[in-house]
Amino acid sequence: MTDVSFGGGNIAGNSSITISGHKKVGDLSGSAMPFFNDLLGLDIPIFGLIDPWGAEVHLVLRSHGPKVPANMPDLINSFDGGCTTFLDAGQVTDDPGECADSHFAIFQP
Repeated sequence: MTDVSFGGGNIAGNSSITISGHKKVGDLSGSAMPFFNDLLGLDIPIFGLIDPWGAEVHLVLRSHGPKVPANMPDLINSFDGGCTTFLDAGQVTDDPGECADSHFAIFQP
């Protein structure tokens, strides 16, 4: 079973970022599956976190571009807040509305 869940957001500094998070079993909040279902015309159910000790976790850092006050707090409180264009992975620009997954890591059980 697969689910994609938004974990949290923050405005990153120029030289460092601190990442932490917490997700309870059964917590369906922050799921991005409705976004993907709408985008792809699918009806994939939302599972949330089922087995934390057996789950393969993919951590993805998404750039939402520069801070735009009119798009706050959606820029840091949602999966696609403020995004109007999705760039290829690794592409990051300073243009408002251009979002990309800039880094990722995979954690196996």
